[in-house]
Amino acid sequence: MKALRALCVAGLAVVVSQSIVGCSDDDAGDDVAFGGSAGAAGSSAGSGATGGVIGTEGGSGGTAGSPEECGSGKEKCAGECVTLANDPDNCGSCGNACAADEVCSAGECRLDCVGGTTACDRSCVDTDLDPENCGACGEACGAGLVCSRGTCESSCAAGLTFCDGGNDEPARCVDTLRDRHNCGECGHTCDAGYVCSNGTCALSCQAGLVNCDGQCIDPGINRSYCGATPGCGANGGSAGEECAPGYVCNQGACTLSCAQGLVNCNGECVDPDVNRTHCGATQGCGQAGQGSPGAVCGPGEVCADGVCSLSCPDGLIRCGVTDQRRRDAPGRPMCMGLSRGFS
Repeated sequence: MKALRALCVAGLAVVVSQSIVGCSDDDAGDDVAFGGSAGAAGSSAGSGATGGVIGTEGGSGGTAGSPEECGSGKEKCAGECVTLANDPDNCGSCGNACAADEVCSAGECRLDCVGGTTACDRSCVDTDLDPENCGACGEACGAGLVCSRGTCESSCAAGLTFCDGGNDEPARCVDTLRDRHNCGECGHTCDAGYVCSNGTCALSCQAGLVNCDGQCIDPGINRSYCGATPGCGANGGSAGEECAPGYVCNQGACTLSCAQGLVNCNGECVDPDVNRTHCGATQGCGQAGQGSPGAVCGPGEVCADGVCSLSCPDGLIRCGVTDQRRRDAPGRPMCMGLSRGFS
């Protein structure tokens, strides 16, 4: 009798297991035998639905997928991808709206824009790189064009990298040596509290550079923070000055022209003998058809006497340090020696 009862129970278990076809992830949409229909499946990113329980209306739906991620440098606020650094309705954090007479600059509500940015519709943007406000507010670049140095071009200028940006982020030209959201390569964002110093996320800037609004800049050549000192407007430091149109930042001072031996490349006075971004540049630096912008040296290469190479010429030593007279390549490999006047 016990054997017969065990056989019946086993047979019933087989029938039930074969009938409940809605319990697997693969058959989330099939009806469940002896019960209600299976729950609706979740989104494509979520898990499959759980089948209905025998004799009930049906199972619950699958777990919803994670919300779509925003592009580099953006956060989702109220279901919309926004840039917290310059969104006046979500300045620095979701829901933090600036007053009517304020702009959102570097994630803070201010009366004026900082860091060489321009107020466009209450947002502080870099008109040198913003494809929606290229050169001036409202000047949007057409399809297939990028904003490079304030002009809509088919490709980025020397020293800049084209980054697609991903979801909700327009393609643009960036400086991967100091862009926190594209540090070293497109899409590599530095963690909160870190800066992008020569293409590497770090807690502080390398020697010779100054942290200004989260960017490691060279105060000797940067037109937006020309002559800035450590602190850059905080803790007793100076934010320097923004050079007027037509002026360059020459060894920490705004001037009409560069010192002898230096070349004006996009408003910065660089030494073409050692600068890895404009190695071998000539006067004019390729602007308006004048001169050459030089070459961009590859990873591990140095610029020695205006030529990119893997090693330095005789009499020079490869160093990752900066002399005050060579401020255009701080912390990067350089060829130095007594024959060039260095000690």
